[in-house]
Amino acid sequence: MACVQNKQDDSWIKTELQSDGYDALLKATQRTEPFLRSFGNWLGVISFMRDGKTRKPQKNQVLRSILITHGKDGDPRWRTLLLAIFWPGLKSLANQKRHWDKDAEELWQNLVWVFLQVVCKIDAAKRPERLAQKIINDTVHHLCDMYKRKWATARMEQSLDSDDADPAIGAKDDIDYDGIDLRIRQESAVKRLRVHLDSRLISNADFLLIVETRVYGKSVAGYAREAGMSYELARKRRLRAESNLRKA
Repeated sequence: MACVQNKQDDSWIKTELQSDGYDALLKATQRTEPFLRSFGNWLGVISFMRDGKTRKPQKNQVLRSILITHGKDGDPRWRTLLLAIFWPGLKSLANQKRHWDKDAEELWQNLVWVFLQVVCKIDAAKRPERLAQKIINDTVHHLCDMYKRKWATARMEQSLDSDDADPAIGAKDDIDYDGIDLRIRQESAVKRLRVHLDSRLISNADFLLIVETRVYGKSVAGYAREAGMSYELARKRRLRAESNLRKA
């Protein structure tokens, strides 16, 4: 997947779609989704999906086809296509929530990270309608949860650092300091891995796999089921990615 930043426009999409495999991906999808046969390339599909005047049932049909196929093969190019489709909406969302984070790039990276998690986990087969709204709603919800945890941690740190803090506080309270410390370590680990993702040392698929299984403790088998891949493939992919990280 292309590395996308907050300040860039969507010209990266055309460049990305010229890379290997996207034309073949469309042709393969057209065999099972007749509606897509009217498009000569993915740029046409993206333009159709972004057009506010086009019919929602057909948009839902396209999204459903992409999500179901992604759930089966886990090809990261599907996530790139979904990012391209939702790009204007995500940019608008980042602008709406800019007060959540003083660092606009940090907010954007968190937003994209949450969006990718949402599209990886959504079960399109169980939701026949309003898929676009579901994706946006879940992205906002999970992003809000992420920032609520950050704000809670910041308030706790501010309270502990205050000159007026009562030294007796902490001996009798029931604050989950271990949990707060764990979340701080997790966020730090994710940031380090994102640096490797941005430098393309690891792929987006490897990034998601390592974060979920190493940082957040999900089992490889559990992740493989959610990502629609075999356990053996997930295990080997993580071994290969971590080997690259160690070499670096």
